[in-house]
Amino acid sequence: MGWANGIRGMVFALAVLGLETAGADTPKKTGLTYADRETWRALLHWPDWCERGFALAGNTQAGLRFYSLRPSIYLVEVSCAPGAYQGSYAYIYWDETKSPPGATLLEFPVYQPDEDHPAKLRKSNLTELWGSPTFSEKAGQLLVLWLSRDLGDCGWLAVYTFPQGKVRLDLFRIKTACDGKLVNQPDRWRRVSVPGG
Repeated sequence: MGWANGIRGMVFALAVLGLETAGADTPKKTGLTYADRETWRALLHWPDWCERGFALAGNTQAGLRFYSLRPSIYLVEVSCAPGAYQGSYAYIYWDETKSPPGATLLEFPVYQPDEDHPAKLRKSNLTELWGSPTFSEKAGQLLVLWLSRDLGDCGWLAVYTFPQGKVRLDLFRIKTACDGKLVNQPDRWRRVSVPGG
């Protein structure tokens, strides 16, 4: 029985060593600096247009946030270009359960007025999201409010979740008329019917 205990001990030691090694290879996700942004970009590979916008603004901060979706799986918010009252962002699905970890640039469905028929809405998928994002780790939801102007009387509101690494649009509200009505009340804007929403 002594040899069996010895083998179990070696297996446990190797498992612990493996966990420690994995942890050592993963860059930190909090208290980030601009240098950490460069380290993470080598792993996450967000687009050049995002990095150019961030650099032009003269940012010295990391501009990265890691939101936990499930153990070892994260939604990474990457700040890109600033704006007068709302900036732009790219989002990466980062899965550390894989070996090596996997990074996927996410596309977000939105509805916008059709250029040829403004009364109609057309669906498009965006990798660059402009607006004011808020993430709820409890619900695993990303809420994005995009305003057409800073008065806050027109724009759109979207709520997204991320089942199995896919982007799902759960709620979309829009107000195309910038008429001074329903200011800062996106919860009362027109609700668009979305699949599964």
